[in-house]
Amino acid sequence: MLVKRDFITLKNSDNEHLRVFHWNILCNGLAFNSFDRVPNELVEWSYRESLIVRHILDVNADIVCLQEVDKFAELMASLGHIYEGHCAMKPDGMMGCAILWRKDQIKRLSDFQSV
Repeated sequence: MLVKRDFITLKNSDNEHLRVFHWNILCNGLAFNSFDRVPNELVEWSYRESLIVRHILDVNADIVCLQEVDKFAELMASLGHIYEGHCAMKPDGMMGCAILWRKDQIKRLSDFQSV
């Protein structure tokens, strides 16, 4: 079970809103070295992946920003029916940051370039 989060909704004068969700999902490569008191099976990707995907879907954000992403293809396999996205990896290739957007709400206007 994940921690309950409270959200605030800001609307413009036309009563429109955009929900943005940001989350550090913990790079799988760092998970086993960071939590000595947590059983390994709880930090394994095979356990965490479905929880992460379910939480992203439950939040129902228009834009999702993720840090410490090293399993982008796996996430998109589960979320690709709702979201499009891009992940920019760090130069060492270990992990990166991803941005996802709802296909039915947001249209990408140009290609991404990692700097």
